[in-house]
Amino acid sequence: MLDIRMSRVIFQMPDFAAIHLLGQFIDAVLFFYLIQNFFEPRKAAYRSKKRLILGSMLFTGVLHFADLFTKNSFYSYAAVMLVLPFLYACLFFKGKIVRKGLVCIIFFTMTSSIENLMMYLTYYFSDQYLIALDTVRVIFLFRRIFMKAGLLWVIKMFMIDVVKKNTQDVGGYWYFMAAVCTADCVIYKSILVKNTADHLILTQGLILSVFCLVVPLGCFYMICLILKLGESNRVRLAQSTWLSTQEQQMLQTEEMQEELKRFRHDYRAHLFCLDALVQEGNYREAHRYLEKLHQLPVEEGVIIPYTKSNALNLVLNQKRAEAVRRGIDFTVKVELEAETFQDGHIQVFDINTLISNLCDNAIEAAGQVEHGRVFVQFSRKKAYVQIEVENSTSGNVMVENPEFLTSKEEKELHGLGIKIIKNIVNSYEGIYETEATEHTFKTRILLMDA
Repeated sequence: MLDIRMSRVIFQMPDFAAIHLLGQFIDAVLFFYLIQNFFEPRKAAYRSKKRLILGSMLFTGVLHFADLFTKNSFYSYAAVMLVLPFLYACLFFKGKIVRKGLVCIIFFTMTSSIENLMMYLTYYFSDQYLIALDTVRVIFLFRRIFMKAGLLWVIKMFMIDVVKKNTQDVGGYWYFMAAVCTADCVIYKSILVKNTADHLILTQGLILSVFCLVVPLGCFYMICLILKLGESNRVRLAQSTWLSTQEQQMLQTEEMQEELKRFRHDYRAHLFCLDALVQEGNYREAHRYLEKLHQLPVEEGVIIPYTKSNALNLVLNQKRAEAVRRGIDFTVKVELEAETFQDGHIQVFDINTLISNLCDNAIEAAGQVEHGRVFVQFSRKKAYVQIEVENSTSGNVMVENPEFLTSKEEKELHGLGIKIIKNIVNSYEGIYETEATEHTFKTRILLMDA
């Protein structure tokens, strides 16, 4: 049997010391992982697995020596757990200093709630502070390793992605979360007493410990649901607006094409009329006639019929013209049946939306390379229509910019473009894949067409 009030003796036991050291490493990984994913790095290399491991090992060493010098004092542990991650966030990541401090406080509170919960369990299963060594070892193992690993998994699975994709929207929520966590700590520290054998008080402590852990996680999860819903609405609104604008542009272009056809058909008659007016010396009327002709559109180039869909041809020609203006080689290859995108399952406007956004991203990347190129290919893979867009790059995008952050000022619009693409792919039960080399980046999309 072991007297659990002798905490310093427990930490000096070899097996407990090993568990505690591993727990410190998990604490370090948890904090560094959260910082890497909640804040934008000053350089892409700062958000890497190698830096995560090295930083966590250094953090573990500082925690370990702090425990040795202060004999496992909670206050030294708290100071290191708060200060070191905060300094790491300030040195290597962008963002407001206040927000970085709030994030460190929030997650320190969550980890402390786990520690307090497991400590209460230890007291709860003891008999007048005496408890079997094996029971203490199991509880300590859960306290230092499994519960922290579980917290990391919960945050990674349910929170990281949503918060990362809504970095512009979460500013005020950090203050709310910090207030909730601070209130939990005040209640917990001011009301409860651990060193007691009264099972009623210990039961209250267990309940409040669970409450202090669940409430912040629950609030955070609700915030993430709100952000996810807002993101979904924003994507749908952007997609709807884009479709409306694109439809209007295509109608205007088609009308212009019809006017050009009529002009080409009647231009000989116009020339005869002008010649007759000049011969008669009626220059004023000839001038008026020319003014009317000036109001007709002037053909700037020939529309290349890549597909049987005139609407898709307009989009492809528009992107081709933009690429040519920027000195980019733009090639389109179509290996599809004539009726695809006309009477098929896939809507023309969805294809136009995909191609427009994919080509915009490809042209932006290829424009940063000398003699850049963009290659667009349509083909069929059984019941799927396959779209591939490959472009030149100045490096391996998957390594240097895995989050696909744009260099343009309108970063949010660029992010919505990618979300619109994925939204359309999902609506057709499709597949979205990317691959990269040192000089190229390729996007492959499969859309169910049945």
